Amino acid sequence: MIDVTGKTDNVVTINGNELYSYVAEVSDEPYAAPVRIYKTDSRDDSRRLTGASFMICEDTNGSGKYEEGEDKAAKVRKDDRFYEVSVIERDGYYEGVIDTGTFETANLRFGTYFIVETAAPEMYVLSGEVKTVVIDKQDTSEEVKPVEVTFVNELDFKTSLTGEGGSKIAGYGKEIRLTDTVSYTNLVAGRAYTVKGELMLKGEDGKTVSTGITGKADFTPEDNGTGVSVSDGTVRVNGKVQVEFLIDTTSYKGKEIVAYESLFTEGRLIAEHKDPDDEDQTVKIGDLVTSATGSGGVKIIRPVKNTSITDRVEYKNLVPGNQYRIRGELHYASNGKELTDRSGKTVTKEVVFTPEEENGAVNVIFSLNASGLKEGDRIVVFEDCYAVSGEDPVLVCSHRDPDNKDQTVTVTDIPKTGDEGISGDAITGLAAAAGMLISIIGICVMLNKRLVDLL
Repeated sequence: MIDVTGKTDNVVTINGNELYSYVAEVSDEPYAAPVRIYKTDSRDDSRRLTGASFMICEDTNGSGKYEEGEDKAAKVRKDDRFYEVSVIERDGYYEGVIDTGTFETANLRFGTYFIVETAAPEMYVLSGEVKTVVIDKQDTSEEVKPVEVTFVNELDFKTSLTGEGGSKIAGYGKEIRLTDTVSYTNLVAGRAYTVKGELMLKGEDGKTVSTGITGKADFTPEDNGTGVSVSDGTVRVNGKVQVEFLIDTTSYKGKEIVAYESLFTEGRLIAEHKDPDDEDQTVKIGDLVTSATGSGGVKIIRPVKNTSITDRVEYKNLVPGNQYRIRGELHYASNGKELTDRSGKTVTKEVVFTPEEENGAVNVIFSLNASGLKEGDRIVVFEDCYAVSGEDPVLVCSHRDPDNKDQTVTVTDIPKTGDEGISGDAITGLAAAAGMLISIIGICVMLNKRLVDLL
């Protein structure tokens, strides 16, 4: 290309014509452009990822396709010297550079180049893509613009929140331990990391709010021989770490709890896993609702030798296919003391069942001698539900409320309409029969009176 810089004072006469001479410079510098690389999260293209490594190669054999091992690292000429192009991380992007004592932007000249991701960001999967870049402009008068390419990575951040024994139903109590097992991918061996977790309460609308319960784990992954060396000189490893939480599940009966996790290193947030719909991140807390009745489905029992109480137990958030045991006890509602039989043992009943669905109901039927109970005594049923599929039974939900009327029956010796064992229809029938009997007796008396009068 010829660059005419200006007219001079030199005059040349040719064929009688005076011509001015001009200064011109001839440049053989071709068009060259820098390369910028962007890394984004597949779930959020506005999230720029850090910690990746790249290689820029020339199309050495001119095939137009990347051939690993054949296509060599790109080189840039500067000051009569060739420099190999490397890639470093800038603010929000990666850029091809040459090391001249400082990292200078590498301007790639006319040709075909391949950009290969050699190491994915921590907790992300290597994209496996090869981007082809073609520098084909030749007019150096055009404004030089960076050639930009984008690599998209998928997060590989898996967690599994469980209760005791690995159950997806949390235990029941004031201090129940939940364990979130975090699987990490592509972390740097020997580098310190911190994973921070928070328990979230999931509402029926699917939205979550914080419980205020947090946990964290500091760890340094080690290479146990299975690590992978990458181009940045680090060794990348996979593994697992556990974050533990203590929660009062009595405050969250029938609810779902989700664990949100964030991973940090050197004060930098690497990755987050905050999916309210991820079942692996979720545990459920069981709940029981009960309704106790005497014979015939009424809320009384009579103080007789042989009677029964039926407690209908509705359960919520149990695991279908797992085995459970419901254990019921009878107590005095007035003071909470256990109701005992003549041998002094607490009156109890157990039912073992395997739910087909997570919500359902079972009946717990108590047979008892109530002849020693007094008029007006109120008997309340307490129920505990245990998961018994594992080695040791685990209490998963409980319903023990002495003031709950649904759980309570009353002792009475006066049958009333609708009372134990005597339905309203039965009483109506008895009343009708009694009326008929009175009528017959009255007729007999009248006939007898007439017969006396006749005699």
